[in-house]
Amino acid sequence: MYANFQAFFESALTVVISYIFQELVTAGDLFSYLEYCGGRLRGSTTAAIVRQILKAVEYLHDQDLVHRDLKPENILMTSIDEGARVVITDFGHARYIPNRAENPNSRPRRMFSVAGTLGFSAP
Repeated sequence: MYANFQAFFESALTVVISYIFQELVTAGDLFSYLEYCGGRLRGSTTAAIVRQILKAVEYLHDQDLVHRDLKPENILMTSIDEGARVVITDFGHARYIPNRAENPNSRPRRMFSVAGTLGFSAP
């Protein structure tokens, strides 16, 4: 398991309800953390958070996965201490896009469906 994703432990299904057991991440999301810090972070804190997010996205893309809904509310903080681990969660819009290396003669794959949160979408 890659360190910057919320760990999945088990799932269970009843007639009416689906249960998903995941890692407990108690320090809240990045949006709440920014509010807690008065809307400003030190450069070193920002760099540590951004690096973890970019490394996680790099890992996803190496696995031919696209998250499609990255936003501060989907980045969880494991602690409010400086340098804490952040984890990406909410893969409800994620998509698997097979790599062209598997089939070099195939055309590049694109995603045409609109997904994610409008306020965080690219123009």
